[in-house]
Amino acid sequence: MKIRIHPRYLSAALAAVMLCTAAGAGAVMAQPASSNVAVQSGDESTEPTPTPPPVQGGDVFVSGYELLNQNGKVGNLVRDKNNDTIPSGTLTVYITDQRINGSHLGANDFGKVQVMPQQTSVFTAEQGTVSQISAVPGSDTVAGHVTYKVVFNNLKYYGGDNNFSFDISYTGLNGNMSVPVQTLSLALPQCQTIEKAGAQSGVELRAPGLLVKDFSYGGASVPAGEEFTLNLTVFTTTGDQALSDVTVNLGLPEGVTMSTGNSSQYVGAMNPETSANLQYKILPGANFTGGVATFQVTMSGVGSKDGTKSEATSTITVPVVQPERFEITKISGAETLMVGEEGYLEVTFVNKGKQPVSNLSAEISGENLRNPGQSQYLGNVQPGTENTAEFTISSDVEGTITGMITLSYEDANGNVKTISKEYSCTVQPAMDMGGMDPGMEMPIDPMPEEKSGLPVWAWILIGLGVVGVGAAVTVVVLKKKKAKALAMLEDDDEDI
Repeated sequence: MKIRIHPRYLSAALAAVMLCTAAGAGAVMAQPASSNVAVQSGDESTEPTPTPPPVQGGDVFVSGYELLNQNGKVGNLVRDKNNDTIPSGTLTVYITDQRINGSHLGANDFGKVQVMPQQTSVFTAEQGTVSQISAVPGSDTVAGHVTYKVVFNNLKYYGGDNNFSFDISYTGLNGNMSVPVQTLSLALPQCQTIEKAGAQSGVELRAPGLLVKDFSYGGASVPAGEEFTLNLTVFTTTGDQALSDVTVNLGLPEGVTMSTGNSSQYVGAMNPETSANLQYKILPGANFTGGVATFQVTMSGVGSKDGTKSEATSTITVPVVQPERFEITKISGAETLMVGEEGYLEVTFVNKGKQPVSNLSAEISGENLRNPGQSQYLGNVQPGTENTAEFTISSDVEGTITGMITLSYEDANGNVKTISKEYSCTVQPAMDMGGMDPGMEMPIDPMPEEKSGLPVWAWILIGLGVVGVGAAVTVVVLKKKKAKALAMLEDDDEDI
């Protein structure tokens, strides 16, 4: 993402008098919502549950801005306390709100956004005019977030510090979405104050101011746990002398470290209206879940001729996303069916990432499938959670059922995503039921009734027993007759 102020517009001449900058040269980027947002009190206990749900843990911040003077040119607003002239101009601010997305605020709904400037002794301005934009000029807009442009006409600077504050509120968002009022504070280093005229020669030398002209980090966001390069371009404004000993220090948020190198870099001498390009090797922690990493860029130098200090602080933000690890692990169930038979498929999914996924739904589709289009709403899946969904399948024709199970869900930024996995099942012909329809019961012949009395097998056993007894009796009788005959023969022998 890049945010630029064209250098050819930064050469607005200042009066040749002593310039005392009340709050330093400031920066092109605004202070983020995390450090400058004031949330107005409200009845939080009655806040309705939004539908669709808001993006959790989002911030509201200024993505960029442009300040035009009364001549319509990019330049400074200088308040000279030696006269009554009040400088005025037009301020255009680009707002990124991570709490809502396009489903809450459509293309024709920007009349529901109210941006009111705070009228103070330092700044006054007309109510902000809000309009839709697709992206901040010169930068990459993070998908899933709402970014819009606010124009403050008739901005007047009365001198003092250079912090311009305004309130953002929404009315009638889609889905009964309710978000609290946010107050943002934007440092404008182009707004400067002259307290007194120069002495002796009548003119004192002005030291150039310092600001971050643009920055980039390789895309719309960076992944947690992976090194990225932060490129900074530091720019010096107009002045009557060069700066020496220019140093740029990068303040790191919690959970973010330098992978190599030092967070403080020495630039050295810089002439007015020149740039210096710096690089920092940054490593967000693998467990970083803050959504946006906010860096404080502190710049300092001294006038090469009179030693006048020039200091400024700028805030830049880098979206950090957790690598998404939501996946389908397997599909199990029926591999073979007969025509008309019903079977089941079970899909198993797991969230291995560190961010929840929400509004998960599952749907089945396929060819030769009797009941395609089945869908289920499965809700939210927390990190480290595994679950399943089950579908019924059947076919009226033999062959193969082929299809897809698709899971749809919203990631942590509200972006809708899908993952799919294929399945197949063989359908065999139904068994030949003799003209019967599948599913009818096969008729069974009734068992014949048994007759009363002894069964046949009992009579057979009795018969065999009788025969056996008869045979035994016959053998005994024959043996007795044989013995008697032998005895008679012996008697006859004795008589002889």
